[in-house]
Amino acid sequence: MPLIPPVAVLRVSIPTAVEAQRAEPFRYEAGKHGKGELKYVEDIPVLILQGIPEQMGEQSGVLAVRQAKPLFDFPRDFFLGECAKEILRTNPKWLKQGAQFKEAIDAGEKFLWPLVQKYAASLAKNLPEAYRRELKAIADAAGKVVGHDQLVASNGLFDLEHIPQSELLRGCTGVIITSHHSKTRGLLFGRNLDYFHFGYLHRYSLLMMYRSDDPKR
Repeated sequence: MPLIPPVAVLRVSIPTAVEAQRAEPFRYEAGKHGKGELKYVEDIPVLILQGIPEQMGEQSGVLAVRQAKPLFDFPRDFFLGECAKEILRTNPKWLKQGAQFKEAIDAGEKFLWPLVQKYAASLAKNLPEAYRRELKAIADAAGKVVGHDQLVASNGLFDLEHIPQSELLRGCTGVIITSHHSKTRGLLFGRNLDYFHFGYLHRYSLLMMYRSDDPKR
C-alpha cells in the first residue's frame, strides 16, 4: 500500500481533513473464513491469513478487501496528486485559473492513468508464481470491490518511479527478525505503509500476519 502534495486536496473527489473528521470512524467487521481470521487486539484490527497462497488470498478478499473498497482509489489519487504537483511546478499561475488546472487533471486521469496502470500491471510477471496465485484469489474473493487488473496495477504502481533521496524519510519501513532472535523460532518480516493518507487511507490500516502452509514459501 507510501509523497503526496497538499495541493492534491483540490480535487473534489479527495476528502479534506475537515470532511475526514466529520465522517464516521471506519471499523472492520471481525470474522473468520477458512483458516483465516480478522480480530481485534486492544482495538487494533489484526488479519491472520493461513494456508497455501490461494487460501490466504481468499481469506484476505473475504475478510478485509470486501470491506475496504475506498482503499483502491488511493493509487489513482496518489498519481493525480503527483500530476497536480508537476502541473503547478511548470504552470504556477494555473492554481488561480481553476478551469485550466481542472482540465489538465482530468486529462491526466483520462489518458495517462490507464497507461500507468498498464505499465504497473506489466510488473506482475516479475512476481513469484505463488504471489500471482494469491493475488488472483484475492480478486476472485473480493467480488465487485476490485478487479484482478486493478489489484495488480495498484500493487505495482509504486515500483514505477525512483524515489529521490529527499523523499527517503517519507516512505515504507521494513524490519526483519531472524529465526534465532524470534520467539516463534521462525523468520518474521514486517512492513508498514507511510504515505500521506488523503483523509481516508489511514482508516483502513490493519496488522496482517501470514502463516504459510506452502512448503515453497
